[in-house]
Amino acid sequence: MDLLQQKDYSQISISEIMRHVHLTRTYFYQFFDSKADLAREAFFVFVADILEYLANAFINQNKVDNRNTLAGVNFFLNHTDQMRLLLSFQTPNFNLVNEFQERIKAIIKKQVQTSSKAPANRIDYFAELFAVSTLTTISWALNQPNITATEIVELIDTCISDGLIKII
Repeated sequence: MDLLQQKDYSQISISEIMRHVHLTRTYFYQFFDSKADLAREAFFVFVADILEYLANAFINQNKVDNRNTLAGVNFFLNHTDQMRLLLSFQTPNFNLVNEFQERIKAIIKKQVQTSSKAPANRIDYFAELFAVSTLTTISWALNQPNITATEIVELIDTCISDGLIKII
């Protein structure tokens, strides 16, 4: 994140990353195959809290736990600059937004499958819509300078309670 705030991803070398953290290239390759693998993992470590809050937001198929939603919203509002940077990050072979969407979808799909008897195709559709709307909400909220976390949670709750939940 430090290096990405200073220069473009394509200008950052593995050697530079490892010098920045005082480790060797050999050490890097023990864990990662490429710079994209490191970026992907760094992104998911950073947003792990948001994903955890999303996974825990569903109490049952008809209600969302707004405390978990609020915690997730507060997290991304408290890390606005980093979230903007990460959401804008992409290369021809690497798009964090798409990967974030797929992770959200997988988490929500798994969570809903444990509490819903809806057909698999409906759960899949719900998870896809939820993932897209989550990313849309985050992107939108990052561009609303005066919006509060509580206002965002109210919008999310209305959307889910009055719309998406009816699918499952």
